Amino acid sequence: MKHRLIRDAVRGLFIAGAATTIVTTIATMTAILAACDGSPQNTESPSPTSTVNARSSCFWVGPYNVAMQDTEASFYDAGASYWTSNFNLPKGAAVELHGRFPHARYLSYVIYNSAQAPIDVLHDSALQADAGSVNPFITGNPRNDAGRDYRFRIVGDAPPADASQRAANTLYANVPDGGTVSVFYRLYVTDAGSDVTGDAGLPTIELETADGGVQPQTQACSTLAASQDLAAGSVPPEWEYRLGRDQPLRQQTFPADNPPVWHAYYNEANFISCTYFNACGQHPQRTGGVYNNPDNGYLTAMINRGYAPVLVLHGTLPATPATVDGESTMNDGELRYWSMCEYETYTQKTSACLYDEQLPIDAQRRYTIVVSRPQDRPVNATADCGVAYLAWSPAGDGEGHSDDGVLFLRNLLPAAGFAQAAQNTSTPGDESAVLGAYLPSGEYVDKASFEVRGCPVVAE
Repeated sequence: MKHRLIRDAVRGLFIAGAATTIVTTIATMTAILAACDGSPQNTESPSPTSTVNARSSCFWVGPYNVAMQDTEASFYDAGASYWTSNFNLPKGAAVELHGRFPHARYLSYVIYNSAQAPIDVLHDSALQADAGSVNPFITGNPRNDAGRDYRFRIVGDAPPADASQRAANTLYANVPDGGTVSVFYRLYVTDAGSDVTGDAGLPTIELETADGGVQPQTQACSTLAASQDLAAGSVPPEWEYRLGRDQPLRQQTFPADNPPVWHAYYNEANFISCTYFNACGQHPQRTGGVYNNPDNGYLTAMINRGYAPVLVLHGTLPATPATVDGESTMNDGELRYWSMCEYETYTQKTSACLYDEQLPIDAQRRYTIVVSRPQDRPVNATADCGVAYLAWSPAGDGEGHSDDGVLFLRNLLPAAGFAQAAQNTSTPGDESAVLGAYLPSGEYVDKASFEVRGCPVVAE
């Protein structure tokens, strides 16, 4: 899908009269590069070891996470796992799901359309617990209560335009006459010691037919023709990627800047046109990417080792609830979750990620992150020295540009009063004005230059 978006972005630039020279160059390069086979090179990571609960069923396939990078899904966050189901919902039918709240930071269910864009989302705190159970994701509630049951329905109706008209515990698939439904179940940061499902297992299903009948899971899976196939990935052919990356007369470090520049992520086409053709638009529509999590706001920064082998980032970490150690109560925060990841730009493969509770911070919640290849890691880039470390992939972009990379910054579920979240950007270029101290600043240095800074004491 992404290669079509590259074409669309270039076509839009041409129509706007902004890139005649670029389009002419691309047309020439296309003829030269069209023979490339575009096969990404992937390396499989070890699978999760937890096996307390079933990790797949006739309805759910997964888990998908950094241990499953042989699939062609986009830009995994190492703090997350998810499961998918594609099924055919008959007209007038509904799927009822029965689950247990996991020991985790966040969960959500998202319905996607055939263009891989989100239609509807139902996240943890919006779910009403069953009678006698407690929703552990609501601020102030106990996180470890034994009563953890909930249920909700997937219906074929369109999401109500007025949110107040939504039925409780209902996810809307927008297939009123029946049709294919794609749903993702996501978990972020399961508690230490719990399995990949947060010790909750996977939700089971029943099918409520239009005539009022009820089918249990095995029969329901057959009726729904639930698919075990993950939807097609988004890695483009190599030659398509090179149209943007390998433009003549560009410096070797293109498309990165020194210092790094963060761009809010609005949609796939805007990301491509802004990153590779400096055409970011005025007010792009925030429609997300391929199967994006609509609860997330994203910022991206292209990086390049050609400036120096070590990138040092400084910023302020928004307040988030601590959950990893099995805290007894769900606390609030400015965000539900924060993370930063380094990826291979072309293959979209995850090199490494850090999430909020993994960052050493000082009394003002300031952090320092060092990004480098493992062999270039400064000796003082350690948590004991108050520095978080993010490994830069030795493969660069995964397509022959060994110095390239891209950073993604995620802001998940900002609190209503937190104005400095990525979700509050509205036009390219306003990132610094909106995020302020929460937008990381960066500098490229060599290993020795960072090591001479020593190992300061971190204020807890």
